[in-house]
Amino acid sequence: MTQPAERVGQAVAELRRLRGYTTRSLSDRLAELGCRIPASSISKVEVGKRTVDPNELVALAIALRTTPNRLLFGPHAGINAVALTPEVATTGHRAWAWANAEFPLTSTYPRDMPAIEVSEDFARHALPVDFRLRRSHPAARAARRLAALVDNLVMFLTTDGADTPWDFLPVPGDTTTFRRRDPALGRDQLELVDVDPAAVVAQALTRTEREVHDLLEEAGGVSGETAEDGKA
Repeated sequence: MTQPAERVGQAVAELRRLRGYTTRSLSDRLAELGCRIPASSISKVEVGKRTVDPNELVALAIALRTTPNRLLFGPHAGINAVALTPEVATTGHRAWAWANAEFPLTSTYPRDMPAIEVSEDFARHALPVDFRLRRSHPAARAARRLAALVDNLVMFLTTDGADTPWDFLPVPGDTTTFRRRDPALGRDQLELVDVDPAAVVAQALTRTEREVHDLLEEAGGVSGETAEDGKA
């Protein structure tokens, strides 16, 4: 498994070529942003002979019109293992979810810590206050649950190989998920077990619609009659 510094180098090389930069022109662009990295040093970054500091990481992301997360975690998520430190690894899917403040690295918390406390602690320390307040609204929670269910279903249907505990992210407020009956089964033989995916997603959609309607009514902008008219 590659370490973060190696992935940054690979991403810089890939995106530099995609954007049509030479190491010299990328160096010039970085200088315009107030970050001086010589062309020779960019070459060293790309082959893993030089690391970048946080200021340089952000400047490279801006210059390459991407994000620091893309430089750190690569172009693919999925269930392949990703090293975060020499001693901590997770799947690409979870690494991206953690970096985007969507889901904590549960393995870094005490094993006996309740899941709800883990989620609350992570949100408290990973999100800005205004983001946290918005995400705590029932309508926002319902929307995230619906999105997570659809995401899990898509991932289930498009992933080859054996099932592992890391395949799918837990759905907020829900302990069920879509999983394979037998880890040895291939994609053509996958079965949805424990839940009816269509019913679960439909139920989440209904809940989200109700919460959004309630939110609009709280704001005084939509009456029940107006909402029905909007559907027509």
